Amino acid sequence: MKALESLIGYARDRLDVDLDLQGGGTGCFDLVLGSNDDRGKAIEHAILNDPHFQVLLGEVNVNLARVRLGGGYQAYASHIRFNAGIATNRARNPNPAADDLRTCFNAQLADNVSFAVAEFHILDLARSPGTVPVANRIWKAITLTLGDIRNRREDYEVARIEYMAASGFETLLKHADAQSLILSLHGYANDFSAAMMSFAKFVDKTRIYQMGHFPILFSWPSPGEPMLYLSDTDVAANSQDPFASVVNLIGRAAGDRPIRAIAHSHGNKILVEVARDRANQGAKPLFKRMIFVEPDVNAHYMAGKLELLTAATSGMTFYHSENDRALAIAEMVFKGKRAGQTGVQVPGNIANIADIEVVDASRVAVGWTRHAPHVDAIQVIYDIRDVIEGKPPLKRGLIPCPGVGCWSIS
Repeated sequence: MKALESLIGYARDRLDVDLDLQGGGTGCFDLVLGSNDDRGKAIEHAILNDPHFQVLLGEVNVNLARVRLGGGYQAYASHIRFNAGIATNRARNPNPAADDLRTCFNAQLADNVSFAVAEFHILDLARSPGTVPVANRIWKAITLTLGDIRNRREDYEVARIEYMAASGFETLLKHADAQSLILSLHGYANDFSAAMMSFAKFVDKTRIYQMGHFPILFSWPSPGEPMLYLSDTDVAANSQDPFASVVNLIGRAAGDRPIRAIAHSHGNKILVEVARDRANQGAKPLFKRMIFVEPDVNAHYMAGKLELLTAATSGMTFYHSENDRALAIAEMVFKGKRAGQTGVQVPGNIANIADIEVVDASRVAVGWTRHAPHVDAIQVIYDIRDVIEGKPPLKRGLIPCPGVGCWSIS
């Protein structure tokens, strides 16, 4: 409540507006603001132009502020900033765009892993860049009015990247004010810019940075070309050792804090192989939980590795969609069903079966490809957040399905 009191006090003392909280509150996704006089324009101006007011909105922890203006409401996204760790085996770009920090790494394999901390900004949707065509801005306004703003906000900006040595990155993680570390791997056809934006979208929508978790992205050098699928497969294989070194570094830095890993699509191949190698080497379980989203891994191969993977993690959650169009293409290429289509069949003889969840997201997967529910489907986004918080399936509202550890999101 202190953050909300600060917001109301600032409006009263600096804007001469007595705010009326008509809905929402601290920690809510939507906050409805009114006033006891005709001062809605002053609130609107503060949301758009007052950096301190924007920061206060962020501290209240809302995704959306609605302001009463006359007989209706105008919606604005709060201005949010967060820091995240970056590790990549991409080569540094010798000629990055001066105005876009997302171009600082290219698709070439580097000899060593690079480390950095990035500051992400999530911009106010009402301030559309002047370079965006008017028709696009009108369409954006319409879709934001009719749709779910939490599922459509895409104005992400990398404001700062600070490069550092591996030792500096390890020190950063050791002293990070976070209850846990969350390591993310992207899928295929993601250049560095796309990987950073998808990562920012996931971190923002799950709000893990506000829940006390420190997010880390491992970006492997996919060129970002959908037609280079087989090339991406080779690059992913060549990224396993660099990723393993990053995992070891994070393990040293975490101390007693839990580590969770989440991989999407092709990134699951890297996570599975590194976790398998750790288990074969007799390393102690490192991950509190591994989350596999639409894994582009052969379903039979994944099922055959489950017992070994239980030695690398305390729990696993799989999300799959039978209507995943991207994985339907992968099935044709590799002549076999992908785990992201069918899920995995959990053998009954595996210990710790209660720690393996196979979640069918077919009913809620959205978008043309149905391939990225962790950033596109709000039901999956909420469920992942609850998984990270340690809630069991029934507490998350999942529906039991036939099969060991099988659940469904309706």
